[in-house]
Amino acid sequence: MSFPEVRGQREARRGFSRALASGRIAHAYLITGPQGTGKRRLADRVAGALLCPHGGIGGEQPETVGACGTCGSCKAFAGGNHGALSHLEAVGSGKIDIEGIRDLVASLSLRGGGYRVVIVDPAEKMGEAAANALLKTLEEPGSGVVFLLVSHRPAHLLSTIVSRCQRVSCTPLDVEDFAGVLSEHGISGDEITSLHHATGGSPGVALGLAEAIEACGGIESFHAVLDQPPSDPRALAELSPAVSGEAVRDRVLRVSRLLMAGIWARRGESPEERRRAAERSAWIGEISATLERGQSPELALELIARVLKAADPGQLKDELPAALGR
Repeated sequence: MSFPEVRGQREARRGFSRALASGRIAHAYLITGPQGTGKRRLADRVAGALLCPHGGIGGEQPETVGACGTCGSCKAFAGGNHGALSHLEAVGSGKIDIEGIRDLVASLSLRGGGYRVVIVDPAEKMGEAAANALLKTLEEPGSGVVFLLVSHRPAHLLSTIVSRCQRVSCTPLDVEDFAGVLSEHGISGDEITSLHHATGGSPGVALGLAEAIEACGGIESFHAVLDQPPSDPRALAELSPAVSGEAVRDRVLRVSRLLMAGIWARRGESPEERRRAAERSAWIGEISATLERGQSPELALELIARVLKAADPGQLKDELPAALGR
């Protein structure tokens, strides 16, 4: 099967391989699935194959589809400066702005010959105005233009956008493929099993969770944070290493995902233990959603700390809604 760099996702890879080999390529694909399961990597590999003159497009041999990696096109692609590849990306927790889409539409009308690929990631970051600006181009994209929309929240997309795309679903990875990804990052042994259990087969989330555990000084210390968060909630942000130029809001969003994974990893076997884990995760998910809508990162950390401290998160239904603006 082609695209060997993409772990798991056998059905998605097979579907793309057959489409590209046959030359029957849709003008727009919506690649969906849980966060951290390789959607963007798959989109990148499909884009590389489409732009490579030796990519096997239309060759009727699905097993040979894929970028050669050595030609000038592939080198330009790897360097991030391929003239036929465009990206529409949100910066951190921001939106994909309408001006970027208008500029893209104008540039697509000027180019001709060969394939032109547009990757939109994450697609749900398009506001309604931006999505509508893209809609006509999705309906009539022009010869050789292929859109690859990546989203782990397809329900947040306009139905008119979804209806104009061929959907490709990515799924959580099984233990073997999951272990393969993590081994590339130096993680092995029993830690693989626990991280797979914690994240439900999402290596992207698992790598972040492993960083958080390391930042705490080990699994026991990380569990201690889940049981008793620091007196200053702002210290929770230290669970995930800072990224140069990253907004505080985006770092807190990343930490919230790691905490939810950690909480779910520690869920017990009894229905009561699972209920508490699910409710804690749900509350932190709601706090993250309000953070994305503009809530103060400091307030979000304070509310997350309150969720972690609660003996029974079910009792928070009487105090958190007001703080969340509900």
